[in-house]
Amino acid sequence: VGIPLTKDNSTNSTQQYLTCIKCKSIFASRKATHGELLAHYSSYYTEENLEIPDVAKNSLAKTVSTFSKFRTSNNTICDIGFGAGALLEAAEGLYWKCVGSEYSADAIAIGRSRGWEVHQGDLTSKDLTGPYDVVTIIETLEHVQDPRELLLSASMRLRSGGLLYGTTPNAGSINA
Repeated sequence: VGIPLTKDNSTNSTQQYLTCIKCKSIFASRKATHGELLAHYSSYYTEENLEIPDVAKNSLAKTVSTFSKFRTSNNTICDIGFGAGALLEAAEGLYWKCVGSEYSADAIAIGRSRGWEVHQGDLTSKDLTGPYDVVTIIETLEHVQDPRELLLSASMRLRSGGLLYGTTPNAGSINA
């Protein structure tokens, strides 16, 4: 059960952002369809917002360095919803084989140009099958129609004993 937080009049006047009474998570009252997500993210990343500040790069490099104990001969990390590719770029710098999914065609093109195995859109059972040493879902769960389904999909791609690492935004943070 959620209570209204704010209205977003830019796309759909019936869209509301709600906050859960129990856990205080923020979520949208209406989930976007697959087609809406593809349309929205088709021009979401531009040259300007594909640049990652050094402070963020350094923070991600520190985070990725903690994944080393999960590395096997597969040496693979899969970032679901890789966005501008900052986490995969940090992983690449630490010699991981990089794999990921994203909706943005621009982000996909950048991933391919870097030699990453990438997939555009939702994952089906035959896309990016793994198994991967590490699967990450950074600031993505709050964007999908069914977070449980995404977590299940991610865990099915993870090797036994691997790491599933995820984060969601903190609505109470300074950035928010």
